[in-house]
Amino acid sequence: MILKNYINRDIYTTTGAILMVLILIFVSSRFVKYIQLAVSGSISAKAVFSLLALQIPSIAGFLIPLSFFLSILLTFGRLYSDNELVVVQGLGIGEKRFSQDVNADGVGFSSFCWGTVNHVDTLGDVS
Repeated sequence: MILKNYINRDIYTTTGAILMVLILIFVSSRFVKYIQLAVSGSISAKAVFSLLALQIPSIAGFLIPLSFFLSILLTFGRLYSDNELVVVQGLGIGEKRFSQDVNADGVGFSSFCWGTVNHVDTLGDVS
């Protein structure tokens, strides 16, 4: 239980950090496009930040699973490089248990993200 909490905390903090960096990259590229439209007069300058705020849920919708996957790779890579998983396997806890725990967390995490993103995306629809 303590080991599972340790790995989950590491995965979730890494997911949050990766997600923030990826959202910053994608939002900044959209910001440049919206500034170009504002300079050309297609949209007002006040609408730039409103458009960016409306784009964040749809951007996060496909970046959350990517950041979760990358955080799993980074976390287990760090655990292997620090020889922590070698010690855990020496104690008799195999890779099957780790994969079951990560899969269960992944299903719960993806279900939560799917529901949240679908709910927030429908709030932003103006059709």
